[in-house]
Amino acid sequence: MDPSLIRSCIPCPHITIPDQYHTCEHSHHSSYSATDLPPILFALEQKQIGYLSEIEDLIENGNKVLDWEGKPIRDFSFLPRYISIDVPGWLLEYWSRTDSRLTYKDIRARMTAPVLKERTSENTLNMRREREARGPLTLSCWNRRRNPLTRMEVGRVEHRSVDEISYNTTMKVLYNSLSRPVALRKRGLVRTENGLVYTTRNQPIYALNTFLKPGEKSHTLGPRLRETFSLYNRLAAKARELNCRSWQLLPADDLPKQWSESKELKEVKSVAKHTFAWYKEGGRAVEDSPAAEATLVRQIELGQIQVNRG
Repeated sequence: MDPSLIRSCIPCPHITIPDQYHTCEHSHHSSYSATDLPPILFALEQKQIGYLSEIEDLIENGNKVLDWEGKPIRDFSFLPRYISIDVPGWLLEYWSRTDSRLTYKDIRARMTAPVLKERTSENTLNMRREREARGPLTLSCWNRRRNPLTRMEVGRVEHRSVDEISYNTTMKVLYNSLSRPVALRKRGLVRTENGLVYTTRNQPIYALNTFLKPGEKSHTLGPRLRETFSLYNRLAAKARELNCRSWQLLPADDLPKQWSESKELKEVKSVAKHTFAWYKEGGRAVEDSPAAEATLVRQIELGQIQVNRG
């Protein structure tokens, strides 16, 4: 759907500006939560929308609404009027996937912290998406940029299975006793003694073709993701050649030159504990036992459990 067609059916009731920890209700996101996340988060790659026009300015009472710098706030119809400085990472990811034209500046412009420095920085918002959404949910990076691949992007594809790629998803693929894919299972977020982790317990089931185009049998990777997998395969092969336990441990000379920059190294270090391997191999995910999952799959095959069609 064209993001410009989304309009809230929940009116903003504020006569005065709310406090800095308030996010307005909005029909685009209010039905979701950390334990019931928007399915779009689990699409490996985004579908092509086509040309998107310029975003118009937000108008209230016949006047353009200005941010703290006196610049017009852009009118993204799916955004609530006011956004908390503590907006959760999954919601940031959802908004970003709704419209690729959205920037962190658009989100910060709707924050109401009285002092500019109290408004969450763009870097903090980005890291929150990593720690609270992309990392624990093992999400892919939707990236339209043409700049060089980042280390983080390569790390995201390392643990993607052939079937996940085929079905264009990062949902969990459920298999029957013959090892055949049966359905997809969404993930949710829960807090444990290990912090924020993903869970598949009590999560809804989706059809295998949920994220495929009509008539498509298997997903074809786009240029960016294809390049990412290619780089990962080269690095993994080099690691095996040098008997390295992981491509992440390769000498700097065997890694892309741009990764040696201090900003990139600092970025990687700060999210080292928020990768798929950290959650999966560390046993931090909350999932059903193999026996319980096998029972679930049998119920799906017998038509006893509802399968969402996307």
